[in-house]
Amino acid sequence: MRLNHNKTIKQKSNILITCEGLGDKKFIGHIKELLKEDIKTKIILKNYNGGSISNIIDNTRKEYIKNSTDYNKILILVDIDRKDDLNNITNKDIETKIKNFLKNKKLSLIYSKPYCIEGMILKLTNQYKNSINSSQNCKEEFKKIYNKELTKMNIIDDFKKLKLNKNIFKNSKIDTIEKLINTLIN
Repeated sequence: MRLNHNKTIKQKSNILITCEGLGDKKFIGHIKELLKEDIKTKIILKNYNGGSISNIIDNTRKEYIKNSTDYNKILILVDIDRKDDLNNITNKDIETKIKNFLKNKKLSLIYSKPYCIEGMILKLTNQYKNSINSSQNCKEEFKKIYNKELTKMNIIDDFKKLKLNKNIFKNSKIDTIEKLINTLIN
């Protein structure tokens, strides 16, 4: 943006990150806190309290329409087990709006793997077992190991127990984590 006095003001870069639920939001918030020195943009983090992937994308679309000039990037994080929901949208009007929105160049849709955020945390902490075959199994295994559901964890005290530090995230080979980190720091 140019001003009359030959001074240039750099517009602040904002990233909208939306996700399914509170556990996802806490996890992303933890990463954001660990990487705060590397993040040069303002992160707006919203969760849509579960529901279908189409609901999450449509709510993100509405937020973007309402504040489109505020966001330079949009990241939507959903569980991989919800991927098929996109093929089962019954309202054709919503389906068209969502498919058009997903073409937005600012937008990245990424999936929690394996299955969900809890599965990703189990994988990051080397607690993941090959016998786990669903989001529900991931959530049960997570609760068994950490004695709490992710949604009930305190972002400061309980997340320390997970032993997820900055290096674990920066060196992760999980593509979802790599995409999330790249979005936050680039």
